[in-house]
Amino acid sequence: MKGLCILSVIFISAFTSCNRNKTEELANYNNEIINYVEIADNAFNTWRSADMLSNYKADKLKTEEFLNTIEDSIKDFRPLKNDDTLRLAALAVVSSYLQSLSIYDTIERIINDSVYQPADSIRVENLLNTAQNIISEQASAFSQTQKRFAARHKLEFAE
Repeated sequence: MKGLCILSVIFISAFTSCNRNKTEELANYNNEIINYVEIADNAFNTWRSADMLSNYKADKLKTEEFLNTIEDSIKDFRPLKNDDTLRLAALAVVSSYLQSLSIYDTIERIINDSVYQPADSIRVENLLNTAQNIISEQASAFSQTQKRFAARHKLEFAE
């Protein structure tokens, strides 16, 4: 009987340790993916808050290359065995930044057109809103995916 109790304690300890390791692995995975998204977000917002028109092409190219590097890093990141939703959502966020960069190319061409028409102001405003909406929708989708990921894997989700 004493041997059975000791065996039970060892089994419970091993099971608890295994679960703790699994939770730590999932939390680390979650944190690494979020880190990539935060880096991409900072890069895009730094570019967007700078004087875009003064050195547009060079600054945009650097940001685009940086975002492509982050995108490649996320693609190369080891997906979880049965749950790749968070990594794919992070890729969608970076893709939305890259898509917005192409919208800013259109805006830059309109602004630098020698025949700038009053109607162009409305078009530029609509394009800016489109770019912002794309980013906002992906950010919201990523947040929801992260919430579901945390719930599925019993991780704490800090809002």
